[in-house]
Amino acid sequence: MPKCNSRLLKKHPTIKGCPKKTIFRNDPKAKISGFKKLPNFGNIWREDKRRQVLFLKWITQMTHLEIANKVDLDRSWVGKILKRWDGKKSFSDTARSGRPSLITKTIERRIKKELKQNPKISSPKLLKTIAPEFGDKDPPTSRTILNCVKKLGFKKKSLKKKAILRQENKQKRFNYALKYLNESWRNSIFIDETEIKLFDDKQKGWIKDGDPAVFHAPRKSPSIKLLCGISEKGTVFIRSFDGAMNSKKFVRLLVGVKREIFNKVRNPIIVLDNASCHTSEYTRRLLKKHFKLLFIAPHSPELNPIENAFGFFKNRVASELPKTKETLILATKKIWKKISPLECKQTIAKLKENCQQILDVGGSNHYV
Repeated sequence: MPKCNSRLLKKHPTIKGCPKKTIFRNDPKAKISGFKKLPNFGNIWREDKRRQVLFLKWITQMTHLEIANKVDLDRSWVGKILKRWDGKKSFSDTARSGRPSLITKTIERRIKKELKQNPKISSPKLLKTIAPEFGDKDPPTSRTILNCVKKLGFKKKSLKKKAILRQENKQKRFNYALKYLNESWRNSIFIDETEIKLFDDKQKGWIKDGDPAVFHAPRKSPSIKLLCGISEKGTVFIRSFDGAMNSKKFVRLLVGVKREIFNKVRNPIIVLDNASCHTSEYTRRLLKKHFKLLFIAPHSPELNPIENAFGFFKNRVASELPKTKETLILATKKIWKKISPLECKQTIAKLKENCQQILDVGGSNHYV
């Protein structure tokens, strides 16, 4: 182990071979640009490998090979770093020169405007749209425009379909958000149906270049349909059913879990969306004998926290990699039991933020 230059150091806890607690003494090397603002070498050690190399060369007098092993770099890089410092007294790269970029700040603002107006536009069409901005200059290639779009922070993502709301539905959303903005939701149970497929239509996987990016699955994937409920105290129940959901089936399932609901929450309020099987006269008449009902505003999935719970629930089921319908059923039961009360509470707590966003846009769904 190389010896430490004790004339420059006291002690430092992080460097092997040096006594602990390193601090500067009156040394001319401490006044070099880049080090004079730092009170000790401990900050430099953690900053980057180039400064580590310089530190070890000055203080410990290590060889290039020993420094390379110490900071996990190639020996040739150690020589390059020390040579650059000796010549320039700086680690920074030389400023690049050349012709100015064709994409000016004005053109960047125009690109942002076009992308917000038409998110589905391709880079060649975007180039044609902004071509007049270049005047007499030769316009760049569509690849340059694509690189500029990525530089501005835009990414190609799958777009979700959102309903165009009528004014009366916007008003209903606004009124609901205003009324329940500060609701505690302590006695509320959010209930909805979902379907989990064994082979989802969209899947991701590692594919080698040149291999076909496909996966083989039956034309109609096996699936299970579930009726679930959550509250601030955690998951309440989960029940499977066959076929399409209707009013009679929904009432039978919900009355069948009445004991589980009352064991979880006293005086529960059942929160439902506006599906026809939930809002039918038959459902209302029979369920009012057992529960208090609350229907959220139309076209408002963001106001039903169980929709978010279904998101991470399905992801976790898919991570179990079920191969058959039987293993899919076992995976759903296993994952549902593992959903913690804290996760349910945090999901429901986002309702206040969602209500405030709806109020900010006047009941519209443009923020979603």
